[in-house]
Amino acid sequence: MLSRHKSNIYSQYGEDGVIAHIVTALGMDKRPRGWLIDFGAWDGVRYSNLQALVERGFPALEFEADQGRFAQLVEHAKKWPRIVPVHSIIDPRTIAFHLDHYLAPQSGPIALLNVDIDGDHAAILRALSIRPAIVVVEWCDHGNREQLEPLTLWARARRYKEVCRTNSNLIFVTEEAYTKLEAVEDLP
Repeated sequence: MLSRHKSNIYSQYGEDGVIAHIVTALGMDKRPRGWLIDFGAWDGVRYSNLQALVERGFPALEFEADQGRFAQLVEHAKKWPRIVPVHSIIDPRTIAFHLDHYLAPQSGPIALLNVDIDGDHAAILRALSIRPAIVVVEWCDHGNREQLEPLTLWARARRYKEVCRTNSNLIFVTEEAYTKLEAVEDLP
């Protein structure tokens, strides 16, 4: 596991360091950079698992449902024009529309998906047709660990491997990415 790379810039439990290590080890920081998608972006900064990558030049599609937080996200995006802020609730019925509507005009690969919303994270992931190289998903919200099993079942079914578990997030990579990481890491 990649826990030894944990460090925070914006993240809450060391996700920034783990994600940066994965991105560098996989050569994902070379141009063209893939898209970042954040379901539950808050203001784009507080506890963000993406902002450090935005600062490295990655484009980001950031969704926030709360009106006040979204207003803060819009202000933040003015400083970072590669951020596309979207005010919307994310649920399994609307995901395909949102991704088709906002990503189709942008095109390009999806480097990372971050899921941190109020709701069933596994249902959100099951509704996706995209296959990001890295998925960061909240699994333990306020001590509630009920989401762990459905998320690990989703990962197995979609051929993802867990590479790190923080106090609140699981970090998965595709099996293909995992194979590349094994070449530079001592993974179980």
